[in-house]
Amino acid sequence: MKKTLLTGFAALFLATGAAHAANQLKAPEILGQWCASYDAGNGFVVHDVLSNLYVVPGKDELEKQVEECGDNIVWFKPNYSGGVELSCRYLSVQEWKDYNKAYDTKTGGAPTAKIISSCSHGQCTWHEHLLMYWSKGTLYIRSKSHDLRCK
Repeated sequence: MKKTLLTGFAALFLATGAAHAANQLKAPEILGQWCASYDAGNGFVVHDVLSNLYVVPGKDELEKQVEECGDNIVWFKPNYSGGVELSCRYLSVQEWKDYNKAYDTKTGGAPTAKIISSCSHGQCTWHEHLLMYWSKGTLYIRSKSHDLRCK
């Protein structure tokens, strides 16, 4: 009986760990800090990478970029994303290469992700659905929010 119970807990632990791993963003092009702007036609267009795997500025350069971007900084980590006074925990992450969008000037297959998050800002919470892709150094994001609740 004890062995069966222990085996059940081990299976539950392993299944939970696998579920958490599936909810991680892995695309190194997307992970990092970005300076966002809003375009009514395209949703959020995150023009300038402040830092990620491909852009690793020096401390002074990063401080200058952060100062210039101000409150428009967003970041994407493997398990969560956020901005000034905003945080989102990933509930679901799906990633693929979209060969209809350019990766760079010569090749296709833009890293693309669909993320469902649980977000909070101050006393409000909601669910956020993001569809994003990275193409030629620019991160494009479409966002849809629902279930807004404020205390």
